[in-house]
Amino acid sequence: MRIPDTYRLFGQTWTIRTGTQLETENCLGICYAASNDILIAPHQKYDAVMQTVVHEVLHSIEEKLHLEMTERQIDCLSVGLIDLFRNNPEMLVVFAPEPQEE
Repeated sequence: MRIPDTYRLFGQTWTIRTGTQLETENCLGICYAASNDILIAPHQKYDAVMQTVVHEVLHSIEEKLHLEMTERQIDCLSVGLIDLFRNNPEMLVVFAPEPQEE
């Protein structure tokens, strides 16, 4: 599975990229809300990358909405969402755009 390079959130485009060892030193991912960038640390296994991406995307939501959530809260939500969608992929249809009438 390939991670998208960009995503849209609240009318803004965000970029996801693999950071360098130096950029991501001492962390698995970083969310820069001011520039709409997410960096993912290199050399993580598949499950760790998935967890990190969801974690950082949740940070992007949390930052833009000024929710002031803790790292633990973000981490728990990311684990919960991954489990939800792994075990119930049909739930993703809830988020699909409504079909346009012709």
